[in-house]
Parts: sequence; structure tokens; C-alpha cells
Amino acid sequence: MRFDLEQIVRKHGDMVLRLAVSQVGNRADAEDVFQEVFIRLVRSMDKIQDEDHLRNWLIRVTINRSRSVFSSAPRKRELPVEELPETVVESFDTAAPTPATDAMQRLPEKYRVPLHMFYFEELPISDIARILESSEGTVKSQLSRGRQMLRESLGEMSYV
Repeated sequence: MRFDLEQIVRKHGDMVLRLAVSQVGNRADAEDVFQEVFIRLVRSMDKIQDEDHLRNWLIRVTINRSRSVFSSAPRKRELPVEELPETVVESFDTAAPTPATDAMQRLPEKYRVPLHMFYFEELPISDIARILESSEGTVKSQLSRGRQMLRESLGEMSYV
């Protein structure tokens, strides 16, 4: 199958950047992840089978590259949400951090990733399970536990 990189970036770039921001917590590192993902895509284009495989591949590589940010050099370039590109901010339906986005950012990765994929990328549980190489039951449990952790975290805040 033949792919046009420019078209892929236009179609999936916002998703990759949103997911990277949700994983690494700042724009500078998210942009690094974004670039690495698409560089890897160029190298792996011949392995991509179809549009679904492409989307799943992009999500999986974004998650993996985001993890590498946490295990590499110290993360010192923080950027407030107010300075994110407008398309990313719009995707979170907010112009400033909210208690919910702050609480979600503090969740462990194993809950944050499925919640992001389910609510922000609107992926079905079956796709999330395939991308995360988990069973659907595991993803359902992670979603349930993640929601509970969010409820507890938001319930502890006096202004919510």
C-alpha cells in the first residue's frame, strides 16, 4: 500500500501530538516525541498494511517514545497549557488546566493511556486492547480503575 507522508501527518499529527502531550506533560518533549514517531514511520512505511494498522502503529510508537522521555535525560522544559498550539488545546476542550486534566496527568500510565485513547481519541475497547497488546477485560478494568482514581482525586479537591 502506498502512503503520502504529508497526508498522514495532516490526518494523524494532532492525535500523535495530543497523545504525546498527555504522556509527557509538556510541549517541548511532546514535539520531540512527535518528530521521532514520524521519522520512525518513514523508516517503517513498507511494513504498514492499511489505514487501521497505520493508526494503531502511530499510537503504539507514540506511547513507546513517550516512555523513553521518562527514562532518559531529566525533563526540564515545562510549558504551560496556555502556550500549547490551539489545535491541541481545543482537543482537550479547555484553554487552561482544569482539575480533571491535572488529575488525569497524575494517574499512572497504565490508567492514563487507556483513558486518553478511549475519551480523547474515541477508540473502541477492542482497538485499545490490540494497540496495548492486552485483553479487552484488562482494558475495561484499567478504564474502570482509572475513572475511580479520577473520581477520588477530584473528590479530594475542595473546589470541585
